[in-house]
Amino acid sequence: MRGGIKIMNFVDMSVDEYLEVLKRSSLPTIITEGRDDYKIFRRMEREFSDIGVSLMPVGGKDKVIQIFNRRQEYGHIKTAYIVDRDCWVFTSVPEGYDNNLIILTDGYSIENDLYRDGDIEDFLYGEEREKYYRDLDALVEWFSCTIKKYLNGEAIDLDIHPNRILDEEGKIKSPFQEFIDSISVEEDFRKHIRQEYKKFVRGKNLMALILRYLSHKNRDSKYSRANLIEMAMVKNGFHMQRFYTEISNVFR
Repeated sequence: MRGGIKIMNFVDMSVDEYLEVLKRSSLPTIITEGRDDYKIFRRMEREFSDIGVSLMPVGGKDKVIQIFNRRQEYGHIKTAYIVDRDCWVFTSVPEGYDNNLIILTDGYSIENDLYRDGDIEDFLYGEEREKYYRDLDALVEWFSCTIKKYLNGEAIDLDIHPNRILDEEGKIKSPFQEFIDSISVEEDFRKHIRQEYKKFVRGKNLMALILRYLSHKNRDSKYSRANLIEMAMVKNGFHMQRFYTEISNVFR
């Protein structure tokens, strides 16, 4: 392959199976988490049209890290690893993973970085903007308590759609309010997350929350998550440029 980027079809394989693919490959490879990265980073073709690069989505951060840990087994090819920072955004990066081959998102996830690059909230109108920020305050309250639980060493689940947490008036539903009441969170911690919510609040939660309004059935112009992601990608903003720069540093 003389140039451009080769994107592997996403296949859910084991770490050992991915390693066998890498051992047989002669292409420099960017290893990413999964399907969403497949859609997002395929636009890197324009940035890396002068070299042949394979983009390999492997199905999760844990798999990317395991493959990174065994990189000596396919040391004949250059590799970079793109992963969401996830809850590392609230802690330091674990020892051994502060490595220039591992390219971390700046915010919680790639959605967070695109959310900021895309100025997505500019699509909100007056009343829906007010309702969105009302809902956001409530979502941050739940999110802060959940992260506090994580920092206390307990298992958490952030993969919860805002519609399960909030009613149509933006009030926190009973089971989640009971959870919030059971967790002690410092006000400064909650304010810190609220002030930088675009960085800290899980991007999928933010996207789902804003789509309560941007995809509403009564709206003249409706958007989907895919629309918002693509428009943010086209802007090619600060955070995406950082990805390109760090990837270029690995391969060039």
